[in-house]
Amino acid sequence: MTPQRAKELLPIITAFANGKKIQQRWTNGQWLKALDPCFEMPPENYRVEPERRLRPWKPEEVPDAFVAMRKRDGELMIVRDVRMCAAILMEYFERVDERGVCHPCGVWEEVEP
Repeated sequence: MTPQRAKELLPIITAFANGKKIQQRWTNGQWLKALDPCFEMPPENYRVEPERRLRPWKPEEVPDAFVAMRKRDGELMIVRDVRMCAAILMEYFERVDERGVCHPCGVWEEVEP
């Protein structure tokens, strides 16, 4: 490893030493978790895993109708009134898919470190 390459990798290695998760870019361009990074590839192929946050649906993202589970008591209901505030949906309900799996009523977005 050259001193220049070490300088380029230093922020990523420091983040890894501080417990941050590291991702590695594969040949298809996809970023995947590096379970045991060896830092042998060029520095641009590594990054600190971005944090994710859940934001409420925008009005145009709310499905026309969907099954939701109320968080406080697990009651299932069909939500058809898309005028309901998306933030309220996210706070009090989870969307139930066709397999019965619950998902947050919102969109996950990456937040760069």
